[in-house]
Amino acid sequence: MKGMSEGTKKLLYLAVAILIGVGMYFLIISPANEEKENLETQVTTLEARYSDLKKKQENEEFYKSDTIVQNETYESILAEFAPGTTQPHQILFVSDLQNKYEYEVSALTLAPDEVYYTHTTNPAIQGVRAELTMTYEGTYKGVKELLYAVKKDEERMTVSGMSLTYNEDSHKLTGEVILDLYAVTGTDRELDPANPGEIEVGRSNVFDKNDTTQVVDVTNPYTATNGEEIKTDYDQFIMINPASSDASAVIVGTKNNDNSVIQTDENASQLVTVKYFMKGDKYYVSYNIGDVTYPADFAAGQEFDPGQNLNLCVVSTNRKDAEDEAAVKVTIINETDKTLNVKVANDDSSNPRFKLVNREGDVQLFK
Repeated sequence: MKGMSEGTKKLLYLAVAILIGVGMYFLIISPANEEKENLETQVTTLEARYSDLKKKQENEEFYKSDTIVQNETYESILAEFAPGTTQPHQILFVSDLQNKYEYEVSALTLAPDEVYYTHTTNPAIQGVRAELTMTYEGTYKGVKELLYAVKKDEERMTVSGMSLTYNEDSHKLTGEVILDLYAVTGTDRELDPANPGEIEVGRSNVFDKNDTTQVVDVTNPYTATNGEEIKTDYDQFIMINPASSDASAVIVGTKNNDNSVIQTDENASQLVTVKYFMKGDKYYVSYNIGDVTYPADFAAGQEFDPGQNLNLCVVSTNRKDAEDEAAVKVTIINETDKTLNVKVANDDSSNPRFKLVNREGDVQLFK
């Protein structure tokens, strides 16, 4: 720096010092300050998170119990809706109602399913509505029972429309009922396949339109006589009489066991279930008329000895007049290793009192 004055040299030294200071600020001090600010922000965030987690930890038991309650609430609401709906399920639903109550469906219209709701976070979950239109004829009691069945059904459904017309000649109601069945699809629940159970098909005489008997097993010992022997050789019996007669309208019991008899005098169609099952090599029976059961513990059943054949005899009578409504809708369940032979005798040919609405297992019907 020869030739420079002392003043110039000092200015240069000052400029270099300033440049070094500025460089140190931008290269060292400023990044350090930014890092400090970032760390302070992280500390603030972590402190807030720590405080939140600490509160949650203090309320851990509450959150666990509340989660259980919320899950149970979700499941209980979901249980009100079927996991899906198909037309076979809808047809079986209507058939089951018709079998249980005093009305007949002459026409059924099924509309395409309608999606009325889609889950906001899981579009696979959808609310579906299926509309059924039934044209019916039935008693006043039967129509009331239909509405009550819709009300108390475990799965969600509503009556969205209904018409009623009273027929003075038949003393019955006719009209239409529109039912909306609701389902929630896309959950982990599975829709059970539609199972109509055993359905009677075929006729003994294909040219006789009034012959509704089933095609019987030719190997059955009672086939040749159409089960006539069962009238005297039976294990259990069902008797159906006019409610105005001296005997009860419906009687169910076990042969030679007066303590096993249950009965009703009501002039109406009754739901009857007869169940046969085994425990080891022993045979048991349970039956009911509505809420009246034998034995009191239906699931336990009553032991009996069927001998070589397992037989149930149904003895009916002709109806006295249009006001005679005593009848039975019967479900028969056979879980034994024997064929259950059922003989129906003396039933009214034009308006039968006995109707077999459902059967499970090996059951042979003779009329």
